[in-house]
Amino acid sequence: MEGKKKRYDWLDYGRVIMNFLMVLGHTPIPLAVNAFIATVRMPFFFFFSGFLFSFEKDNNYKTFLKRKAFQLIIPYIFFNAITYVFWVFFDRHYGNDSIVLLDATTPLPGILQFRYGINCIPIWFLIALFTVENLFYLIGKRVKNVYFILIISIILSYADHKLKLPGLPFMLNSAFTGLFFYSIGFILKDKIKWLAAQKNSTLLLLLLVFIPIWAYFGHINGRIYIYKCIYNNYLYFIISSLSGIICTTIITVFIERRFHQKNWIVFLSTNLLAIVALHWTTGKFVKAFSYFILKQPLEIYNNKIFINILFSIASIILILPAIYILNRYFPYLVGKKRKTNKQINS
Repeated sequence: MEGKKKRYDWLDYGRVIMNFLMVLGHTPIPLAVNAFIATVRMPFFFFFSGFLFSFEKDNNYKTFLKRKAFQLIIPYIFFNAITYVFWVFFDRHYGNDSIVLLDATTPLPGILQFRYGINCIPIWFLIALFTVENLFYLIGKRVKNVYFILIISIILSYADHKLKLPGLPFMLNSAFTGLFFYSIGFILKDKIKWLAAQKNSTLLLLLLVFIPIWAYFGHINGRIYIYKCIYNNYLYFIISSLSGIICTTIITVFIERRFHQKNWIVFLSTNLLAIVALHWTTGKFVKAFSYFILKQPLEIYNNKIFINILFSIASIILILPAIYILNRYFPYLVGKKRKTNKQINS
């Protein structure tokens, strides 16, 4: 039996926590709280995607492109299809979308441009990551200097921010910013490993240094939206996001040292894609249940932390049966290969 690939257990915790904060951030929690967690959740995913990247995985760009299309484009098409059908026949007839009488074709331009439609806005990340990884591979293979990618990405990201360019296909605008965090993650790979190996006392000291930086710059900068390329003060955005990544990394290391690897954490960590794509839709069912069955007004969610935490948990739980079915019968629809009998029995 082949040896298992090394897992960073603390990173599994980090991915699950950030994914939960993403779901929570799509609820009507207080703006100040949402602004704070928004500074780090998507930069965290770009950063650690770069941390895990290796040029040695693929011999040429053709195999790389094929692998990334399988992992990200096929799920993008699949999840857009099922959420679009749900939106056409249900969602647009209720809530805010029904007020403005949206046409059934409204989401299609965004979907066909490989951006996002209002049927499933969070899915923008799949396309942005696909674009980021392709840019990183193509440029990195040619210039052989990752720092060049870092410089180019920050220039393009800032220029797009200042010029407010129109939305480009394949989330290219947001990918400029994603490429910056991706490059930083790749460059700091050894530093992050070093950080995760430090003593608790050292980590606690670093946490006490960076939490105030994260909190201060995140607070004064306000709510950012990477998919819309809204960063407010760009320097504050970068400072708050990078300090937030450091803090969340340290926190997840503490959690892993206390609780160690848990199968359910690994399960959620390896099935984030379905949660990203479907929580927008399952959340509608949770709201419908509370409104029509429990007879609770939708205003009960406004600016409430605890009830929206429960709402987010319920939204994720509703996705679990879909994850099981997809993994067992249609793994290719979520970017996974079907396990062979040898892999299953090993």
